Amino acid sequence: PATLLSYDLFNEAEVAIWSGARPSAILDLEAQTARLLARLHPGAPLVAGCATLDGALENFDLLRARHGIRLSAITFHAYAAPPYFEAAVEKARREAARRGVPAAATEFHMPAAQGGLDVLLLFLRRSGIGGQMWGYLEDRLIQAFSPIPQPGWVANSGVLRLPAPRTYEVKNPAYARAV
Repeated sequence: PATLLSYDLFNEAEVAIWSGARPSAILDLEAQTARLLARLHPGAPLVAGCATLDGALENFDLLRARHGIRLSAITFHAYAAPPYFEAAVEKARREAARRGVPAAATEFHMPAAQGGLDVLLLFLRRSGIGGQMWGYLEDRLIQAFSPIPQPGWVANSGVLRLPAPRTYEVKNPAYARAV
């Protein structure tokens, strides 16, 4: 019941902007995609995952002001070390409450930079913010296989067509400990 299933209109728009894309072009693309999804799946939750909380808040407000698109949640990525991670999560909680939507850290946990998963999960639980560990998914599904089984891997999709072998090596031991 607490799972937020949604369409992500554009992942990490700020990264595209930092790479030279025009912010207005991304907003227009997000709005066009939202209108198409409204026709195909009326009432479906829409989000726009951002590389930072500040980008998520700005995008949330700009899409609504410029195109009348209301996002269903504030979704952001949080790879900061624990004190800064906790501050971002708390800020997300406050801003989501102010806007009347949930918030989720749709990417978090990089063991080398953030340390133990237990601390991050404590911050998320205390704040009531959801989280999705991209690093775990990436390590287990994208980098875990040596060699990558063919034709099971669908390039750039995060999807395996065939079931994974029963045993395989997890290359990053921190993820194995986290799980």
